[in-house]
Amino acid sequence: MRNNSHNYPRGRTLRLKNKGKLIILGLAATCGLVGLPVQAAWTPPDSVIIYANYDPNPGGSPIGLSSRNSGGPAYYTGGSGYASREAVAFTTDANSYLLDLVSIDVTRVLGDPADLTVSLYGDVGGTPGTSLLTFSNADSIAKGARFFTTTPFTLESDTTYWIVAEPSFLEQNDFQWWDSVTGGIDSSSALDTGTGLWDSWISETSAYAPSVAVYGAPVPEPSTLALAGLGVVTLLVFRRRLF
Repeated sequence: MRNNSHNYPRGRTLRLKNKGKLIILGLAATCGLVGLPVQAAWTPPDSVIIYANYDPNPGGSPIGLSSRNSGGPAYYTGGSGYASREAVAFTTDANSYLLDLVSIDVTRVLGDPADLTVSLYGDVGGTPGTSLLTFSNADSIAKGARFFTTTPFTLESDTTYWIVAEPSFLEQNDFQWWDSVTGGIDSSSALDTGTGLWDSWISETSAYAPSVAVYGAPVPEPSTLALAGLGVVTLLVFRRRLF
């Protein structure tokens, strides 16, 4: 049997071992640079919890709260034409994120579940401002934690956004979701039956705002991307010199 261990001089063998160590170090450094923050017990694949005013994952799976009944968006027919829409504020930290879905914990559904619209709004003076996107509805809007998805949307760092839920004026419907277990800023707006337009938003700091969880992926800093790219280039150079 041919012994391939004698194909290289002794010095060449030592250099290969050293390069192997450098490659391992380079891989470790690169993995450390692009690693994501530690996730909670359960999150959607490749996502982290950007904001949550309650724990949506007790026991390792998304389940609903069990009490703390709250109001929610509603539309009542029968002459009154009363309608309301609800919103909950959240503020990002020092990182940017690619938003991909939110969940709200629904406790009561009356009417057509498809009529509920969940959107992301910007902030203007502590109230919802302009609509930035509308989420796709969950497959089935029923009691419990329901997910509303979107194509990835960039959330800027240190910025306040609002999750807004409102009914459609197609038929009588009423949606409620459980209050959270922590405080937060929420807002509501009623329909002006005379004009058919929404009244101004009224915001307040609540001890138990309606439950909301926001999911997405952190956007790597440019410096981190540059270092990660340098690590990859270094590995390619070492690999090329081996052959």
